[in-house]
Amino acid sequence: MSKSKITIIVPIYNVEKYVAKCLDSLIKQTMKDFEVFAVIDGSPDNSIDIVRKYEKKDSRIKCIDKENGGYGSVLEYSIKNIKTEYFLICDPDDWLAENALEVLYNKAQETGADIVAGDKYFVYSDDNKTEYNSSLINPGALEPNKIYRGDEVGKLVNLSVSPHSKLFKRNLAAKIKFPKKVNYTDFMLYMISLSNAKSAVYIDEALSYYLVDRVGNSVTDVSIKSITSVITVFNETLKQLQEKKCKNSYLYYGMYAEARHIILNMTARLSKEDYKASKKDIQNCFVSLVPYKEEIKSNIKFNKKIRTIYNKIFFSLLFNKAFRNITISFLIFCLKRKNK
Repeated sequence: MSKSKITIIVPIYNVEKYVAKCLDSLIKQTMKDFEVFAVIDGSPDNSIDIVRKYEKKDSRIKCIDKENGGYGSVLEYSIKNIKTEYFLICDPDDWLAENALEVLYNKAQETGADIVAGDKYFVYSDDNKTEYNSSLINPGALEPNKIYRGDEVGKLVNLSVSPHSKLFKRNLAAKIKFPKKVNYTDFMLYMISLSNAKSAVYIDEALSYYLVDRVGNSVTDVSIKSITSVITVFNETLKQLQEKKCKNSYLYYGMYAEARHIILNMTARLSKEDYKASKKDIQNCFVSLVPYKEEIKSNIKFNKKIRTIYNKIFFSLLFNKAFRNITISFLIFCLKRKNK
């Protein structure tokens, strides 16, 4: 077997029901020269026994048992220890299309891109329904197969930040310090990697399957713990962008989009008690972005004029000290109504 070109990181915690399907999808890849870091993050279930069986069957699979430290600790450990030029993350309750590695790696070789990002399929657990999901959040913001270079790499903040169907060069993330014992660290991985990348490509092809509604999924689990996690990651990401003196305006827009859409959407599903406990921290996410107000404003552009106007109005209110709190409350109220 030739030297591995890609390491697939599989962070494992309490997923004994799903991990075999994930590993089967990796073994079946059309591209064969890869290795798997299956990292057992102190999981109390039988996941480790399942992974060890696969390790015995396929030498490319490495079962790594470590003390629990959370998703970020798995990423930090793996990125420090892998030897391949590229890595990809596959969560253990998800799986890859058979040609995923081949498509992503060939595109990286063809274009020289530091990051290659594709689309995914949503899978629903109740009936196994599958639907195509574009990673592109803002339609028209990116051209598929175009090589983005320099500061324009930051335009890829218009993609979902989840690790699905994303190939990274290892050196982009080698110095990231991930917060421990929290979820949502894939946001930090993506943002800091974009800040370090010299080139990136988006391809409009679904290469992974995302089990959307699994019980315990960090996206569907909304609690005081989850909102604290996402705010912790938000603050740490901003801190590391500031420490490296990042001047890419697209990335600060990406930070604003995270606060505006992800944090507020999560907040709208909190109980009244949890919201009261988190209110100040939520408001401070917007306060921390005030120094980047002009950079953010310059990137509020959508394919429909009315949508651009609408977003600029709320941007102005959120960055006005006198109106910030009432605007946050109003947006949360609207989101609560929408989610009913």
